[in-house]
Amino acid sequence: MKKFLILASIVSSTVVHAQSHKAGTLSLQGDFEIGILGTASETKFNETILDQDTSSAFTSSFAFAMHYSLVEFISAGVYANFGSYVENEENIESNGNEFLSFGAGARIYPLNKDNFNWYLGGKIGYCALDINRKTTLIIPVSADYKYGSTEILAETGFNWYFANFLGVNMNLNYQWRNFDMKEYYLNGNQQSLVNISSTLKTTGLGISAGVSLKIN
Repeated sequence: MKKFLILASIVSSTVVHAQSHKAGTLSLQGDFEIGILGTASETKFNETILDQDTSSAFTSSFAFAMHYSLVEFISAGVYANFGSYVENEENIESNGNEFLSFGAGARIYPLNKDNFNWYLGGKIGYCALDINRKTTLIIPVSADYKYGSTEILAETGFNWYFANFLGVNMNLNYQWRNFDMKEYYLNGNQQSLVNISSTLKTTGLGISAGVSLKIN
């Protein structure tokens, strides 16, 4: 009888306290992400509007996140994301666009089971966007626009572990950025921005999936 009670206590304790993430867990996610964005751009010369446009864009990128669980249901961490930014081809002659973003975030885990957890979170960071365009009038002309913006993301997702340290994840996020042009080049020559300003607002959804690792 005593042995049965001891065994029952051990099993009960394991069931009650079994969580995929607990205080001190280090988790890492490596994902491929795609995004669909709505865009609004505006260019001014001496505060006079030269051009306004609303359009769409598509992103494909590799994303990385690392989180440390402060307690079993809260984690904090850092992230990075880099890839390509594809503009609406009907509007512009793209010559290859790239972006890099990085920052910090926090997550809460409403569901945290033995091999599965679901989280809600938010991230804030910085995004650098490099837009390259080409036109051919009399001679070919290339333009390089370098933008920067704070970014804010709201996210939800899950980690499913099929081994003690290895699993998969999916993530859905809403993205917001308000870019300002920082540098501008024509045929490789930097141009003055004294009288020119350009902004680009992007909002939209991103979805990613990939591999999860954890160290308890």
